[in-house]
Parts: sequence; structure tokens; C-alpha cells
Amino acid sequence: MKDDSLKSLRENLGKQDQEILRLLNERGRLAIEVGRVKSRKGREIYDPSQEAKVFAKLTGNNTGPLPDQAVRNIFREIISSSRALQTPISVAYLGPEASFTHQAALAHFGLEASFYPKPAMAEIFRDVERDINPWGVVPIENSLEGSVRQTQSQLIATSAGIRAEIFLRITLCLLASHRRAEKIRRIYSHPHALGQCRDWLRKNLPDCRQIETGSTAEAARRVLEDRGGSGRGQPNRRNHVWTFRPQRGDRRLSGKRHPLLGHRERGEQTHRR
Repeated sequence: MKDDSLKSLRENLGKQDQEILRLLNERGRLAIEVGRVKSRKGREIYDPSQEAKVFAKLTGNNTGPLPDQAVRNIFREIISSSRALQTPISVAYLGPEASFTHQAALAHFGLEASFYPKPAMAEIFRDVERDINPWGVVPIENSLEGSVRQTQSQLIATSAGIRAEIFLRITLCLLASHRRAEKIRRIYSHPHALGQCRDWLRKNLPDCRQIETGSTAEAARRVLEDRGGSGRGQPNRRNHVWTFRPQRGDRRLSGKRHPLLGHRERGEQTHRR
């Protein structure tokens, strides 16, 4: 390709970028007006059912070359930014930061929401019930290891309702604070992650002691403190640990279901994203 052709293409891209920027700000102004109308009518700013319809329409009308998932990712942040212009959105989730539940919350709400990690399931339900954080994300089922009983018990007693469902596909990795796998003596992880990879661990690291943690994110932090330890968790560069090999568990591709909690009286339908 000639330099002048490349220059022309870049100029066209620049014009497209400016038009996209103009339309994004126009959309932001419309979103502010929508928020004002909703406030006057006493309606929620964030409506999971309406946003589910928006995403379905966008992917239904997508003709490529962008794949549907790319369209969802792009518009998730556009909608998240537009929603933030209307009102702040606060979400409680089962922590710590970088846990699978945190990843599910980010995938649903986008980066412009405010996220608050909670150490116990009961605190998330309490926050939603008392409107401290109007929205909450909790794990309810692992496709390989079964249901989360704490969540099920809380759902029976709570006044909060399930407003949407988030499904997060899980990729597990073996993480360590050093390069040599033969130096690993202990494996830290959540019981579900250890269960998903029990056959692989039995075959490849049979002599390692397995230590249960509250989450895979906690396991990664424990690895930093234990030079003979390794953890099973999601790929994450935040903690500066070595990734030996990605794992998807010993059987079929795994995933986790996360209910989105909100006030029951504000809507009864559940929408899966």
C-alpha cells in the first residue's frame, strides 16, 4: 500500500472518530433528558429489562465485521457512561477485588459504576434491602461444582429480588510467585476451583498440599506471601505472579451464574446477559 493511500485511510478514520464522538455526546445529552423524565415519574434510572432489549436489538441488527460480543462490549461502556450521567450506580459484590463475582459485575455494569466488595454474602443482601447499595451481585451456581448454598439460603429470606442473571465463563490458571513448577509445595484456591481441576492436580502436582481460600483472588494474594505456594484463579497481572498454563477444568467448559439483586417491588422479570 502506498503511503498516500495509508494517509487517506487514516484521514477517513479520523473523520469517522470525530463523528462518533459527536454522536456519543449527543447520546449523552439524550440520556440526561431520559433520566430527568424518569425522575419526574418516580421510575428507576437503571432498568435491566430495558437494557436487555437494547443489547438484543443491537446484536440483532449487527451486520459485521464486528462480532456480536465486540458490539456488546463497546455498547456496555457507552451505556455505562450514559447511565453515569443520569445518576451514580453503586453495586455490592462478593469480594475481594478481582474475584469472579467482581468480574461478573464489571461485565454487566461497565466501568462507570461504583463497586463495593463485601466479605460476606449476608452483607450484600443487607445493603440491597436497606438501599445502601441498591444493586448486588452474588454467585449462585458453578456449572461443574453445583450451587452456592449460602446464596440459596439468603434468597429464601430476603426482601430483595433477582432482577437479572449474569453468566461468566471461567478460565482457570496455575499461578506461582516463581518460574519453576517443581518448587511448588502448596496449592491455594477456592474449593470450587480445586474441585474443577482435581484430576489435573492429581496427575501433575500429586504431592502438593491443597489449601482452601475464600476466593481465587485471595489465593493469588496468598501466593505472593508464600514462596512455595501456587494458586488457581483467573488470569490477572495485577498481583505480579507467573502463569504456568491456562486450565479450563477437567471436564466441559465451566461457568458461574450470578443473580443481580435489586428491589423486588421495582420489577419481577429476570433477564440474562
